[in-house]
Amino acid sequence: MYNDSYRRRFTTIPAAVSYGTARACNLKNGIITPAHNHNDCELFTVKRGEARLIVGAEEIILREGESAIINPYEIHSVLLASDTVEYFCVTFSLSVLIAVKQHPVTELCDKLLIGEVRFNNKNDSAEIFELMNEIERLFSEKSNGWELFISADIFRIFALLISSGECIPVRSGRKKLFSRHVNEFIEERYCDHITSHDAALALSYDQSYFCRLFKSSFGKSFGDYLTFFRINKAKELLLGGESVSVTAIKTGFDSTSYFTRVFKKHTMMLPSKYAELYGKP
Repeated sequence: MYNDSYRRRFTTIPAAVSYGTARACNLKNGIITPAHNHNDCELFTVKRGEARLIVGAEEIILREGESAIINPYEIHSVLLASDTVEYFCVTFSLSVLIAVKQHPVTELCDKLLIGEVRFNNKNDSAEIFELMNEIERLFSEKSNGWELFISADIFRIFALLISSGECIPVRSGRKKLFSRHVNEFIEERYCDHITSHDAALALSYDQSYFCRLFKSSFGKSFGDYLTFFRINKAKELLLGGESVSVTAIKTGFDSTSYFTRVFKKHTMMLPSKYAELYGKP
């Protein structure tokens, strides 16, 4: 689901555009863009017709002259809401805004990337609509200075969003949802050979972002937490009368000897001793 293939179209400015006219007769199930996410920001404008934008569990209808802002890592898709839709989309790296060190917007970009703040998705600002038209023209013509003009337009769009109160703090519920999804993944796969890369891929996150978010949510690395999770599962099995060798296999350890070393490190006793002291009589 994670898809940043558009980055191949980045040139002297870290941004890519897509535009066109989508028609129901040419699209399977009316899908303009299938569900995906990425670590960049995306601005989507409807120039004519209506489009249906799905961001997470929220559905938004975009009409002529309306725009949408997709925040980093938000899973989204775009579908037809009328027979024909003319649209323009620009996806850009936040680095376009922080090329100047110590710029005031740097902190905002960092908060967007780690999910502390987000922009409201739907926007009906006529000024933003005009700026999107200007960006489309600049990309098309590529006259002298076009990269600077586009960067300035993106800056202005961000300024308009911030000044109109469209940038809002994210409630802690987002981290709780992340924690729940991670625990569900580990509960299902802890007996397999899994890494943070596997978890990030399964949950549609960029790996570096996943690791940062995991550390801030759980207070430890993915590997350390996975070991902690496995040891707790091993305790349950040992208390239920399972043998040490079978417990090692069922909790994802490569060998009984390795399991024994790790178990002793975490509990200060051998698994056999733990079962003897606390297991069924």
